[in-house]
Amino acid sequence: MQTDDIGVIAKQYRGGSYRFASRNFYPEFLAALEVANHYKDYFGEITRLTPVVYETFTAQTSLPLSQLSERCGVDLETLEEMNPAYSKVFFLGSKPFPAGYTLRVPVGLSTAFAEAAQNLSEENTLKISAQ
Repeated sequence: MQTDDIGVIAKQYRGGSYRFASRNFYPEFLAALEVANHYKDYFGEITRLTPVVYETFTAQTSLPLSQLSERCGVDLETLEEMNPAYSKVFFLGSKPFPAGYTLRVPVGLSTAFAEAAQNLSEENTLKISAQ
């Protein structure tokens, strides 16, 4: 098939790895782009939300967010709002926040989070070695 028409490709191409999700991804992306670029035509005048401004902190070890947030003076609800992609289990304290994960934190607090995480890690190491 020699065409660059996405409609023809989506309907007629039968390659092994080109299944439902792949077939629909590009047209869905183009549709989203169309709406984003011409939102007034679809929705009229809308008020856009102000982007959230944040810094990031990457955990070097797994740690409880409740203790980290308390030490940094940031409530867990704020962290949860700033990090909607993460499961509630981290914010409820059911599981520690994993090492290597990046957390969005309020502007000006990434250093405080890093220092608090380091202190928590050292305290946990001391507790383990004292046992």
